Amino acid sequence: MFRTAATTTIRANSAVLFGARRQIHQTPIATKNVKEAVGDAAHEVNIKIGRGLASAIEKGEEVAQATKETFGSATEKTKQEAGKAADVGEQKYNEAKSQTKKASDVGKQKFNQASRAASGARQAKDDFQREVSK
Repeated sequence: MFRTAATTTIRANSAVLFGARRQIHQTPIATKNVKEAVGDAAHEVNIKIGRGLASAIEKGEEVAQATKETFGSATEKTKQEAGKAADVGEQKYNEAKSQTKKASDVGKQKFNQASRAASGARQAKDDFQREVSK
């Protein structure tokens, strides 16, 4: 018993002193440590994000160009329509001016006729009063 106890104690102490005996198996040697693996993963994520952002920027530029072209043609069309409207407005103004001048001329003629008639009526009145007073 003493012998068994001593053997067990020696084996336990030798396991502590010399390391536990266990079977060792071979594993492939890691080519990268954790820091390098995390750095590579971050680099890949950065590249993917960069490509996505570059694609989004290109799409934005395409949309901006298409918008410029659309608004550019719309602006030209609006300018042309505004020019046409201005021409039509000028024609209407000239027509109204012409008609106003004609109406003014007719009004002056009517006023002159009325003035002559009033003048003739005054003269007839004066003649009548002279005839009556004689």
